[in-house]
Amino acid sequence: MPYIGGSVVLVANTTSANQAVGTLEEFITRPSLVRLSAVTSATPANVTLIIGRTALALNQSLVSVGTSVSIKDHVVVEHAALRGRVTLTFVSTATPTVLWRLDVIPMR
Repeated sequence: MPYIGGSVVLVANTTSANQAVGTLEEFITRPSLVRLSAVTSATPANVTLIIGRTALALNQSLVSVGTSVSIKDHVVVEHAALRGRVTLTFVSTATPTVLWRLDVIPMR
């Protein structure tokens, strides 16, 4: 199952760069199930996930606090996506670290 993941340290009141840039899964070329799992270090953060022209999560709050991402416990959004570029950004009013994983599961 293809996925991208990583961590980002946020700067207060600033939107992060697109986290999917430069990865193999930056462009979804066939219908797929997309699942975003994320956890923040200490303070709440917000996430925006846009695929093509469809917003799957628009400034949605991350409420999970922890040090590792568990797919079954920390799913933020799970939805079908047709095709398009993946845009994944985070924003917060403080400076937390966000651990995230984006699974792209091709549909048959």
